[in-house]
Amino acid sequence: MIRVLVANTDLEVWVGSEHSRKLKTHIATPQGDSLSPILFVIYLEAALHDLKTKIGPTTIMELIYADDIDFVSEEMNDIRIALDYAPEVFRKWFLKMNEQKTEFITVKRESKVTDEIWKRSRKVGSLLGDWKDVNRRKILSTLALKRLKSTSYTHLSNPVKVRLYNAFILPILLYNSGTWGTESELYIKSQCFSEKTTQVIIENTLSNKDQEPRLILRFQNRTIRRNYH
Repeated sequence: MIRVLVANTDLEVWVGSEHSRKLKTHIATPQGDSLSPILFVIYLEAALHDLKTKIGPTTIMELIYADDIDFVSEEMNDIRIALDYAPEVFRKWFLKMNEQKTEFITVKRESKVTDEIWKRSRKVGSLLGDWKDVNRRKILSTLALKRLKSTSYTHLSNPVKVRLYNAFILPILLYNSGTWGTESELYIKSQCFSEKTTQVIIENTLSNKDQEPRLILRFQNRTIRRNYH
């Protein structure tokens, strides 16, 4: 059905009232359209189903984000078997497994926290170690804040400055925060950092006479709480 729907399709770029010449598609769907990622997920699931059939019952659980796949198991032998068969199975589906980027990560507790090197490993832009990831988010947020302060924004009102903060700084601080687990200290640490950076951006001293910055900070706290939970 999908093949019939996308067959004999013409593409046309619209910019305002201007239209490009029509382009006839020959292979699949154009990358970037709304249908492409859905079809890829279906396609990848079919390839993984073939891989499971090939290797038989295992303890492996898959974690998939776009074209990034993790094989998670407590049995290293199961993972090695899956990796032995994966390139061959994926080739049949015209998928290429990048073996150079394939890495083994062992998650386990060590007697010294500094020996837990897995916490420095990265998954979809975030470090596996929650605290390390929060500290990294704070550093990146600070750099973004400095770039924002280098622009001419001093004439803007405080509410507008906070809107800029929410648009450009807060997403960096809270990126993938849903993976931080349930430690309340992580939330408190992020909230305190957000309060300090918000005070910097509005450039006002909190006092009993000036309630506007205090109200803005309360709003900012609610934003952090809503995004974190």
